Amino acid sequence: MRNLYETIQNGKVGFFESPTGTGKSLSIIGGACKWQKDFISKLQENIIEDKMNEYLEKEIINPKDPKWMIEKSRERYKKKLLQELDEQNMKAMKKKLLLDNIRKSSKLTKKFKLEETGQVEIPESCLIDDYQSDEDLQTKTNYFEDDDDENENPLIQTPQIIYASRTHSQLSQFVHEIKKTVYSDLKCISLGSRKNLCINQDVLQLTSVTRINDKCLDMQSTKEKSCRYLPSDKDVQREMMFNYANQANAIISDIEELAILGKETKICPYYGTRKAAVEADIICVPYNLLLQKSAREISGIRLKNSIVIIDEAHNVIDAINSIHSAIVEEQQIHLALEQLERYYDRYKTKFNGKTSLYIKQILNILKQLIIFSNDFKLNESKMLEVYAFVEAIKIDHLNLFKIVRFIVDVKLCNKLQGFTQQKSYQKLEEVSLDKDKYISKHTSSLRCIEAFLMYSVGLKIKYLMLNPSQSFQDIVEESRSVVFAGGTMEPISEFVTELVPYLDCQKLHFFSCGHVIPKEQLVTISLSHGPGGVEFDFRHGNRDNPKMINEAGNTIANLCNIIPGGIVVFFSSYSVLETIAKAWKNMNIWTRIEKKKQIFVESTTSTEDTLQKYSNIIAEPLNGKTGAILLAVVGGKLSEGINFSDDLGRCVIMMGLPYANITSPELRERMQYLDNKEARRGSEYYENLCMKAVNQCIGRAIRHRNDYASIILIDGRFRTSRIRNKLPKWIVNCGIQEPSSFGPVIGELVKVFVQI
Repeated sequence: MRNLYETIQNGKVGFFESPTGTGKSLSIIGGACKWQKDFISKLQENIIEDKMNEYLEKEIINPKDPKWMIEKSRERYKKKLLQELDEQNMKAMKKKLLLDNIRKSSKLTKKFKLEETGQVEIPESCLIDDYQSDEDLQTKTNYFEDDDDENENPLIQTPQIIYASRTHSQLSQFVHEIKKTVYSDLKCISLGSRKNLCINQDVLQLTSVTRINDKCLDMQSTKEKSCRYLPSDKDVQREMMFNYANQANAIISDIEELAILGKETKICPYYGTRKAAVEADIICVPYNLLLQKSAREISGIRLKNSIVIIDEAHNVIDAINSIHSAIVEEQQIHLALEQLERYYDRYKTKFNGKTSLYIKQILNILKQLIIFSNDFKLNESKMLEVYAFVEAIKIDHLNLFKIVRFIVDVKLCNKLQGFTQQKSYQKLEEVSLDKDKYISKHTSSLRCIEAFLMYSVGLKIKYLMLNPSQSFQDIVEESRSVVFAGGTMEPISEFVTELVPYLDCQKLHFFSCGHVIPKEQLVTISLSHGPGGVEFDFRHGNRDNPKMINEAGNTIANLCNIIPGGIVVFFSSYSVLETIAKAWKNMNIWTRIEKKKQIFVESTTSTEDTLQKYSNIIAEPLNGKTGAILLAVVGGKLSEGINFSDDLGRCVIMMGLPYANITSPELRERMQYLDNKEARRGSEYYENLCMKAVNQCIGRAIRHRNDYASIILIDGRFRTSRIRNKLPKWIVNCGIQEPSSFGPVIGELVKVFVQI
């Protein structure tokens, strides 16, 4: 907690590795919330003096003015500040009393009549404004922008804690941890998608997120079918949202509890939580709402002076790359071209010269994209840099920066979509009937082209984002401090080189704590040879070696004789697992293993069912067996987020090193890009991908202070210094044994499973 507090206080970017079971969540809550309260307390004490100093620096004082006049001016300003501070404190006190009363009653007493009004926009309103200049328009996104409270600029503003994690279940765990602390009186709000927060059954019955979003927007724009939880009357809606926000901020709730609150109060929790987030002390969000600028703006997330905490941070680089990559399909190009041509024909006589010019340029781009796509053979893959791509589709004479700005500034996608709904709604309905390729009625096909051009222009990519630091830089610069946290963060160097390479090392803080267990409760063994003396080397060209597969099987069978409970074996891919499992069955090794452990194999579909059966057998072994063995895949559902505590994972075995497919065009392009920036950086990235996957798998072994387990690394390459240095520090600090033969392995495991 002290390290986290100091990182925030000094405005640094921190990297914190804390294994599961060591109190990571409580440490994050304690350190961040303590700093937040201390900051507000100090700000209250010093705000008048600080503001007076700012006033003196900005105020132009005439040296000829008498001293009494200058003092009088200062006194007037100080009096004004004190009055503003008193008003703000009084308002905060009233809000606190209100929330305290809500906590006691926990139910709204005021009911609202939901008035349904709505009007379909006529085609003429789809006309974009004349575009006079490339510099005269600015886009603005402000949720509830007509609310007076949000436009205030208070003297004292609480720096929000923005906590982000990968899944809503992880966010819910964090929220419930806050409830256990002395900071349970803070205002904490979780934000999510309509799929998580919508309470209208007519909408929820739809299958996909896109359909759910469409239905919600449909109901807001249609008088006959408006949503009963979101009235169209703005005054009623504002009062409802105000009441929901107070209810939500009064009691700390997770995403499911916020949805239940919406049902109880009959107020839309999707929009209600966004209103509540404005005054919240802590905002919990999934990755996509934090990492994407447009999502932050729509959700009302303000980064300025905030503390950003990214948990489960080993996923964050992949998340950024995925969120900021754009893919456009041929069907979307054809539809966008058809819609824009009809739109231009309808309004071309009303456009000025510059507007017509830009629309014609966009039409030209769409036509060239179609020609380009027609030249590709089925399943052909080709990677092009942006300069080569724009030359290939013959648009290198166009200024894509200005075209993208035009699309954004005049809101062409929105205007085109409004026009399309009026003029070609039937055609869109026909397209939407294709279940596999659903196209949103509320997302213009041109939006895909806009995103494609925007990312291509700004990030030197085709579809793939190569430099995540560019999109992450806004978060670092606007916030006060950014904290990366996780159970297994190694190799940490990748976070620096990929996300904050521009920061001085003095702005970075690194902290890694050991596990709470004694060293004797974890045995980690690196195996280079099996019981028959055959060397383990699972490189791509050697992984089908029958002698090595047989040796690996004999190793597993011998371990099953000693290790009680559950054993989890991770393979590098489904194909490798299938090959080895088939060989073991033919070699009679499968039968040997089954005498001690019931075997379960991870599939691409029924993961939950497999895990449940595995757990049941471990709890109640059958036919004299000592437990079960689970054959899983690195990167599969069982390799991350699953808790193999106690008997579920007395041993975790890593079979080989799971290097990614080096022939992948995207991977090769990324490695080449990194190599061009710095020698061998691409190879380092390739190795880091592998080790992050390994660390997530073996990190499943120990889950709490009373747990004990073993980790077996089967591959001679685990003994190289490069690989060993990238293993989690808490595992390395407990000791990694490298026996010269298989015999000593048995003795070491006996110490753990017999003597403990």
